[in-house]
Amino acid sequence: MFGLGQLLVGPLLDRYGRRWPVLIGFVVCFFGCVWCGLATDLPNLLVGRVVQAAGASVTSVLSRAIARDLFRGPALADRWR
Repeated sequence: MFGLGQLLVGPLLDRYGRRWPVLIGFVVCFFGCVWCGLATDLPNLLVGRVVQAAGASVTSVLSRAIARDLFRGPALADRWR
């Protein structure tokens, strides 16, 4: 789900901006964490992990997109050291 989510989120971020998708991604990841914490069997734990991965994929893509929006060229490379 994490890999698939990254492919789906990129175009959505370009279309709807950065703020709301990252907030929704954090909320989805949070609920996935709560779901995993309350899981009492393996199927529920796996569902929780899928929900977590969906939310985490948004923040993963978004962190790179924000860095690309703020910095260019050598300044972008220096920020990741």
